[in-house]
Amino acid sequence: MIRFSFRCLAFAAGLSLTCLTGGAMAQNPIDTIRPDAPELAAFGDIPVGVQTLRLSNPAQIDILNVTEDATPTYNRPLLVEVWYPAVPGTEAGTSYQTVIRDGQTETILTGRANRDAAPAELGRYPLVILSHGYPGNRFLMSHLGENLASKGYVTVSIDHTDSTYSDQGAFGSTLLNRPLDQRFVVDQMAALEGPLGAIIDADNVGVIGYSMGGYGAFKLALNHPDRYAAAASLSGALDPVGLLNEMPERADEWTHIFGDPPRVEGTGSDLFAQSHTLAERGHGRFPLYACCGTGDFIYHHSTKFRDHANAVGLNLTYEEHVGQEHEWGYWDQQIQRVLEWLPWAKQEQAER
Repeated sequence: MIRFSFRCLAFAAGLSLTCLTGGAMAQNPIDTIRPDAPELAAFGDIPVGVQTLRLSNPAQIDILNVTEDATPTYNRPLLVEVWYPAVPGTEAGTSYQTVIRDGQTETILTGRANRDAAPAELGRYPLVILSHGYPGNRFLMSHLGENLASKGYVTVSIDHTDSTYSDQGAFGSTLLNRPLDQRFVVDQMAALEGPLGAIIDADNVGVIGYSMGGYGAFKLALNHPDRYAAAASLSGALDPVGLLNEMPERADEWTHIFGDPPRVEGTGSDLFAQSHTLAERGHGRFPLYACCGTGDFIYHHSTKFRDHANAVGLNLTYEEHVGQEHEWGYWDQQIQRVLEWLPWAKQEQAER
């Protein structure tokens, strides 16, 4: 098990829209480790169980049906996949039926978790939330979910309503609900009862987000530095104000979320404003990491955030890489760098 001495961790990363290998009901193993993979890619020794939970966040704004005269609410459904340490002797092997990015073509993932296996009986394990991009689904990081569980983590991946391949709704819903979904799932897992709830250490929580999932994770960390120990962004969408200005065709969606005329600047959704507040309140040494490729379509957002963070005196480590674009190969490379950068990783190296 990798030892994480932290309160909470937020990863913000970009996600290109990946298509699983084609063909109806094609099978895709998610637990294959290449011989040249980095050391941390190997699975741990703990057997893994998996469960599917249906959650409901009450009285949420129904942003897709907001009008000038009404702001309806609804109980927002969230489907989550939970990977966790299982009892010794649990047999490995399961499959996950999902769809590729067209939202219709079915495919099967195969892994080493055991469906509904009994949770481990001893110990409590840190909680990690996985949050996909726009669009995506809860299985995009299933390989990471199984892997982390095998090393002693309870890992929860969310199907974000209105933001999956199968139910992609207006982008405004993702912008509004992503951080709300993440925090709600953290709270629900912390309050979970029964054998699974008994092994969750809700005082040690990580949130890993890709693309819009990354925006939500970064927003959580900047708005709640007392609950997080560090935040890292890999090609993350760090400038929602700029995003709004560059997408005038979605002005109606922004109006429902940010008012008429829509205003992001200075709100909790403005990562620039929140980083400024972070510095003013004495949290300027809060560790931040950001990287982006110069070929990424949101490269200018990253450099703008870098310049702002430096101007207000934040503890930001920023790296850019010539020619790299918004794609998985870059993030697979840079996640290793993040693991080296993490404050507790440096502390552990010094203690050796």
